[in-house]
Amino acid sequence: MTPILHALLAPFRYVRNDDGSYTVLRLLDKTSVSVIVPEEVTEIAPNAFDGASKLKKIYLPATLKRVGASAFFGCKALKEIHLGDLLSYITIDFDGPSASPGTFASRFYYKGELITHFTVPEGTTRIKPFTFTGMACLESLTIPEGVTAIGADAFANCGIRSLHLPDSCTSIGSYAFSGNTALSSVCLPQGLSEIPDGLFSSCHALKEISLPKSVVTIGSSAFSYAGLCEITLPDGVKRIGESAFRQCTALEKVTFPSALSYLDDYAFYQCEALKEVKLPDSVTYVGHYAFAYCTALTTLHFPKSKATIGKNTVLECPSLTECILPNALYTSGTLYALKPYRENMGNYRLSEDESAYLAKLPLAEQIALFSLTLLRVSLRDGEECGRMQIKRRLNEEDNCRILIVKEGIIVGVGYNTVDLLCGIDTVTYDAEENNGSGTKGLEEIATLQVKIPARGER
Repeated sequence: MTPILHALLAPFRYVRNDDGSYTVLRLLDKTSVSVIVPEEVTEIAPNAFDGASKLKKIYLPATLKRVGASAFFGCKALKEIHLGDLLSYITIDFDGPSASPGTFASRFYYKGELITHFTVPEGTTRIKPFTFTGMACLESLTIPEGVTAIGADAFANCGIRSLHLPDSCTSIGSYAFSGNTALSSVCLPQGLSEIPDGLFSSCHALKEISLPKSVVTIGSSAFSYAGLCEITLPDGVKRIGESAFRQCTALEKVTFPSALSYLDDYAFYQCEALKEVKLPDSVTYVGHYAFAYCTALTTLHFPKSKATIGKNTVLECPSLTECILPNALYTSGTLYALKPYRENMGNYRLSEDESAYLAKLPLAEQIALFSLTLLRVSLRDGEECGRMQIKRRLNEEDNCRILIVKEGIIVGVGYNTVDLLCGIDTVTYDAEENNGSGTKGLEEIATLQVKIPARGER
């Protein structure tokens, strides 16, 4: 070992490998502000820099081939990464997100210049996971034809503004471009069958995107927290994953494909600008909280066919004025597991006059009679289907708004008919307490219309 190499390795505990290269095991002085890893080092061991909370700058050699898990964990002050060679850097294997220095530092330099653009070399077929994670200085990227795979988190939290992926790229890892907050233009490869989990999550500047016709699955959190204003899902899409469009607060319009079958939990949770949803008849499952907190949602049409609907599907959707339910509901969770508001309500029965009047009502008709608003729907109760749901406007002193009635017996209490899809157990209402608090008033509650297809349409 030369004196110079000995001096460069002095800050580390290290081991000499059989091929004459070195592995850095641990940084000895955790108070170091700047560190140079010498050229002879090919590997940085797991947790090697763990706890170096004052480290601000590190120089990585062109010889580096592998970085172990959590190698830079706890390097909270790390700001600058200086690369010995830019092209060799993309060949490094990073064992997880905290193995990549970009998880903690955002400014990468090569030959003293900040890296703002990178062109993937011709002949490259795969970009490894976590390679450019956190390189916020990277604003533009060129990926040539021939690249077939991009690893998970490969370009997460970069500063990329425009993205064009070649048609040769058929495999993209989860969260590969998540957190690119400046990304506003995307061209995806034709032939791509899945939008991976978290692919464009938190891409706030992404207002629109055209998805390839080949896409059949939208992964979990694929566009969560993105800036989308409108999206048309290709005809072949069959599944929308959990939280796929969660908190896309600018999303106003979604065009659903005719082949859609599965809408997972929280799929459009808190899409505050979404106004109208008409699901195709092919849908068989709508997940828990799928449209919860969509505060601008006025119209929601469920599929006409049999469908399972999760709990709290439209929780806190105060603008909802039209909701068309499926012909038959297969409940999930506590969707209709409503409990009496108080014990004596469980024994309350409709009067004979009320029951006789209800029996004469058309199945899809909603009427208002004095203070009573009546509604029939079809519910699945094991193998037997009940026939009635009743929304009854009570007096303020009753301290609740709606009685959910089945076969003439009160089985639950809700705030309004939206609660039929909210899976609540009990809701109390006190007019004086809620006055002016944003809660719907007595007259406003009666405006919600829930429609059930007529018997001939079943």
